[in-house]
Amino acid sequence: MALDPDIAHTDPRVGCALLENNPVNEDMNEAAALLDIAYGINIVVATSGRFSGLFGGDLYESWKESCQFQKKCYEKWIPGEADIVIVSSGGAPKDMNLYQGCKGMINGMRAMKEGGRMIWLAKCPEGCGAPDYTAWLKPLREGRLDSALRADFTIGGFIFYLTVENLKKGECRVLTTIDNDTTRPMGMTAYTDVAELMRGIDFSDKTVYIIPYGGSVVPMVEGVD
Repeated sequence: MALDPDIAHTDPRVGCALLENNPVNEDMNEAAALLDIAYGINIVVATSGRFSGLFGGDLYESWKESCQFQKKCYEKWIPGEADIVIVSSGGAPKDMNLYQGCKGMINGMRAMKEGGRMIWLAKCPEGCGAPDYTAWLKPLREGRLDSALRADFTIGGFIFYLTVENLKKGECRVLTTIDNDTTRPMGMTAYTDVAELMRGIDFSDKTVYIIPYGGSVVPMVEGVD
């Protein structure tokens, strides 16, 4: 349900901050309705790892209330997309590996123009992370990622698919410990030296956003649904 039924792409109805007409959300609500639930508890977690909001009551209504609270905490409205986005996944442990750290990049892409440039900081001392994430490098290199994921869908595979899809929006340079042979097929260039990474980047007359905690900030473009 997270993939478009007609083309090799994610379903545009599925994603961060999308609740209405979201087939995955509707499926989860339908599954929950099959149970006799006495009370719903919903927790919103702060960037520190401690909870910042606690909502209880009717399963669906308390969940919606927690979503509204989350929107106030973590959505950041911006007047338009930028030419250059500098984003950090938020440091340890949020960038412990690519599987976790990619959240910062994916959120940051929401603030970048099509064909723009991203400078992404994600150390990833544990490499790519979950084996179910790195396993999809093989079908990607073979040009069959979409068909392979549809045939054997996994959450790790979908996150990998989403990573690759977002990296198609523009150029991405990542400061990381992961080798370039791994990142290049995904659509980004890896650097270990920040001076080398910044070489050739012209900020003249460019709009720039800097997002220090990319994994916890959801850019929302004004005027765009």
